[in-house]
Amino acid sequence: MKHTLTLKTTQHEAGDIHSFTFEPDDKVAWKAGQYALFTMKDFKGDGKPSRTFTIASAPCEDGVMFSTRIGDVCSDFKTQLKGMEAGDTLTMNGPYGKMCIDDPEQPILMLAGGIGITPFRSLMMDMDATLERLPFTSLLYNNSEGNFAFYDTLDTLNQKHPDVHVHFIEDRETCANEIKAFVDEYKNKGLYLISGSPGFVNAMEKTLTDQGIEKDRMKHDPFYGY
Repeated sequence: MKHTLTLKTTQHEAGDIHSFTFEPDDKVAWKAGQYALFTMKDFKGDGKPSRTFTIASAPCEDGVMFSTRIGDVCSDFKTQLKGMEAGDTLTMNGPYGKMCIDDPEQPILMLAGGIGITPFRSLMMDMDATLERLPFTSLLYNNSEGNFAFYDTLDTLNQKHPDVHVHFIEDRETCANEIKAFVDEYKNKGLYLISGSPGFVNAMEKTLTDQGIEKDRMKHDPFYGY
């Protein structure tokens, strides 16, 4: 389904990560963890006028938010995106994707690499809003540069819920140790969600497979060219 979105606010999160929050022209229904295709109106420049972004806001929140990396050197699309002002519009097609939580009672391991944190923000905020008690959830947020988007939001959820454990990780050894601890405890009774670059997703899938986790216990959301 196609929607027109009007920009409300922009927010610098951390490092080169920026968030954009839009007001839809009509009701937009999506599940936490899904993504959509966003198209720039009157796009001027090289490359495609559209990009796929995970919806980082939860359905319970006001507006549609996505986040992306925008460095000093970036595509024409991201240059135009960064230059948008409140009141400017773009279109959204979707939502799409199946990296959702169907059974909120099972223990969950969330593996995020860099900008791959976006679906987990949505999922965590959605569980916070809809569940009386959250399942045992371990979120491993990996960023070697220490640039953690949504730090305050995630830290608040970490302190609010006794079974939520958010780890801000800057080294591989800590990540590996936390993965092993979760797998040793829950094995194939847990749900394993992976989001990040294709290289990160592949590496995490191999790590889990090597430790005996079955493919149908994993869901992933690779970010191509983010």
